[in-house]
This record gives sequence, structure tokens and C-alpha cells, in this order.
Amino acid sequence: GMRWKLRIPLILLTMGLMSKLYQLFISNGSFFNSLLYIFLTGGVIFILERTGINNQKVHFSFGVLIIIAGILVDYFS
Repeated sequence: GMRWKLRIPLILLTMGLMSKLYQLFISNGSFFNSLLYIFLTGGVIFILERTGINNQKVHFSFGVLIIIAGILVDYFS
């Protein structure tokens, strides 16, 4: 079975979404905003780890779809 843990796909999706939000709302690029971005991204990933969502096993193709969604959100919106 081609099954993956959700960890990597969800981290990539989170980074894509946060990058998009960063561009939309806090793109003046100050040091504080960069810290905020890193803190928020890390926070989401930490929550995913703590709740065990990252350890759920899903089919390989579903993992790939999540990654593609993250990339699309970042680059095409």
C-alpha cells in the first residue's frame, strides 16, 4: 500500500497558505512581520503535531493532492 503520513503534505500546505496570507496582509516586510509569519507557521505545524493529525495515514495520491493545493494557493491566487 502506498500510504503516507500527512505530516509533509500538511506542512507544505500550511507554508503555502501562510505565504499567501503574508503576501496579502503583511507584505511590507518588516522584521516583526517576518517573525510573526514564522511564529504563525510554526504554531500551525505544532498544533498539527500535538493533535496527531500529522500522523494520520492517507493514500499517497491524497498526500500529493494536498501538496499541489498548497502550491496552487501560493502561486496562482
